[in-house]
Amino acid sequence: MMQNKYLFGITGGSGSGKSTVSDMFRELGFEIIDCDMLARDVTMPGEECLEKLKEEFGADITDENNILIRKKLADIVFTNSEKLRKLNEITHYYILRRIFDTAEKSASRIIGIDGAVLFESGVTKSCRKVIGVLAQRDVRLKRIQERDKISQTSAEARIASQKEDKFYIENCDYLVYNNGNRDDLEEKVREVAEKLAADEEEKRKAELSENLYL
Repeated sequence: MMQNKYLFGITGGSGSGKSTVSDMFRELGFEIIDCDMLARDVTMPGEECLEKLKEEFGADITDENNILIRKKLADIVFTNSEKLRKLNEITHYYILRRIFDTAEKSASRIIGIDGAVLFESGVTKSCRKVIGVLAQRDVRLKRIQERDKISQTSAEARIASQKEDKFYIENCDYLVYNNGNRDDLEEKVREVAEKLAADEEEKRKAELSENLYL
């Protein structure tokens, strides 16, 4: 049952290093749901989500095998805020269904959800805590360019389409800075992991106590 699960979010802008932080949580024994992977699953050929995207953005966002051309879709939405909003509106519905289905079927009590748009999708409403991963702009630009093989101009447009650091600072429960020092990053992740485990234990004890008096 979902009420027995402790969900926490891991979010931040493109190039901040959410995947690195998520991998560190996995190494510490936490189950992490990767929203990027789910986004790929729901846009596979034959999926209803992909057909909705084709209706909205045109059939030419897929190739001759009905495979989504992600770069073409990215070029469309990352320079147009309204089209980006529409993309999120379509995909979030299907991704949310996969997230909660995966969490409910999991044997783990504490489950992290790694995604760039957790606030926008409404996932954070179901999270007990949210971790914001931040990095300097120049570090993010370099990571995006190397990872996605795109120009600096395209990388800058991607960052410009996303929330500023100020938003995460004001809305996240924990902040993790990931500017390239792995030892510092691992220490911070361990620190946050300990706090999450303690909070989950406290939550579970409170729920057991409440049940005794029902």
